[in-house]
Amino acid sequence: MKKLISISLLLILTTSYFVANASTMEDVRQDALNFGSSYKSSASTVITDQNKQNTPGYTTDSPEQTKYYDGGSMSDDALSKTQTSEEGKLMTQGLPNRPQISISSNDDFLKTSQAIQGNPEEVVAMLTGTYGECKPIEHKATVTEVKTCDEYEEVDCVDGAKLVSVSGADTTWNFPTLQQDISWRGVSGCSKYYVYTTINIADVSKIDVFTLNSIGWDDVVRVRVNGTTVFQNGDVDAGRCERGTVFGTSPNTNLKPYLQNGSNTIELKLGVAGMGYASARYTLSYNNTRKCQTASTCQNIPSNCSLQGSKCINMNGDNICNYRRYTYACSTTTVTSTANVECGSNVYCTNNQCTKVEDDSSQDFATSIAYLSSINQAAKDNNASSDNLRIFSGAGKSCEKDAVSYNNCCKDDGWGQDYTGASCKEEEKSLMEMQSKKLCHYVGSYCSEKVPLLGKCLKTKKTYCCFNSKISRIITEQGRAQLGKGWGSAESPDCGGFTTDELSNLQFDKMDLGEIASDIAGSVVVPDKSYLEGKVKKTLEGYGQTSN
Repeated sequence: MKKLISISLLLILTTSYFVANASTMEDVRQDALNFGSSYKSSASTVITDQNKQNTPGYTTDSPEQTKYYDGGSMSDDALSKTQTSEEGKLMTQGLPNRPQISISSNDDFLKTSQAIQGNPEEVVAMLTGTYGECKPIEHKATVTEVKTCDEYEEVDCVDGAKLVSVSGADTTWNFPTLQQDISWRGVSGCSKYYVYTTINIADVSKIDVFTLNSIGWDDVVRVRVNGTTVFQNGDVDAGRCERGTVFGTSPNTNLKPYLQNGSNTIELKLGVAGMGYASARYTLSYNNTRKCQTASTCQNIPSNCSLQGSKCINMNGDNICNYRRYTYACSTTTVTSTANVECGSNVYCTNNQCTKVEDDSSQDFATSIAYLSSINQAAKDNNASSDNLRIFSGAGKSCEKDAVSYNNCCKDDGWGQDYTGASCKEEEKSLMEMQSKKLCHYVGSYCSEKVPLLGKCLKTKKTYCCFNSKISRIITEQGRAQLGKGWGSAESPDCGGFTTDELSNLQFDKMDLGEIASDIAGSVVVPDKSYLEGKVKKTLEGYGQTSN
């Protein structure tokens, strides 16, 4: 190391000497070359195997640049390097031919930089969360879905408290015992006395027992149920009936076959001469604690749903609604954070994702597509001939609900379902599938099977008009409303399409196609950001390769 220091000092002193004693710069250069050449072969005396390994950047004992000791031509070598080396090609070929990018004054990157440059403290504070007034701008979108649910009474059921009512003078009713009494009385001959008891029964099939248990009398007696004599002793129509004896018996006669739905009259008739009486005791038994259940699919309704209204689906024999459908509007709001941040009165964009927040309530594009879809669907409707042309035609479908087995093959658009697909017909399963796609319009329901004689409904059938597409259903529903055209009856639904005259009178601009427009708008796929960035990068790389 001492030798290196000595040589360095020698070079400094020698250079100073040359400069001081040379007359021109060329003389100085020549003197320096001569001096360097004299030490050309002395490198081995300075560089040793030991110290060269400890010298940073050491590569070789004879670097290429040693040729310049004898002068050499640096300019020629530099020109050759620019033509053959990768570095030289980058300077001579790549840079002049690189893509020319014009930066707009509205460029997002530039605006971000200018925003930070203009007010760096506020922007940086916003990004670190230390500035309380800065908050991201959010975009809110609300989607409302209509849902329905049903409430209906247990079919073929009567509350025990409402099944039977008893009234009448001289009648005692203490479930399950009913008693009629004619107190001691009478005159000469054969006087006639009566007790009339009225029993109102909502459903006689629910009565378990009705018997005449015991009866006592003096002189003659008769019992009738709805005009039919069920017990008699003596001639109650005779002019004289004195028998001078008190009678009693326990016949336990079954009187249930004589009962009917509605009002029933029990007549106790006594014939007496002198003093006499009559007393009849009955047993009228049924499930007086029975409580009919109300089935409901309106359980656990989400908090974002509000009741819009209800309508009666079915009336019972007393003209009271026993099947009601409720309609709810369920709104869901989604909040999407944009790349824009609001700080007081200023708005900045971050992450180079400047976005202009716009109200997307206008669905002109989706609505236009919806109208085109309706035209396309109309063209698909099959018609045998132009003489009976029908457009947007549907088909009648039905499903059945069994009140006895509680098997329900009707799938309505609600929260609670009680159908079991395994026990349903194929056409009912097909209807369920079409309903899930919102292709059907509900027409009504009716009793498809009743209990003989009693008239109670065993099976209820619901009917629908189903279409090939949702747009067909929507156009038909709103078109029929415009024309004042109904859907027929539940037993015979009218699912036919529009005639050409009817179609020409429809005001499509008055129709609300929001339901189908929302589906179309929701199906638009926005390209992924990383995909776009990759595509741009690949395009620029291809451009650079073409330029070379």
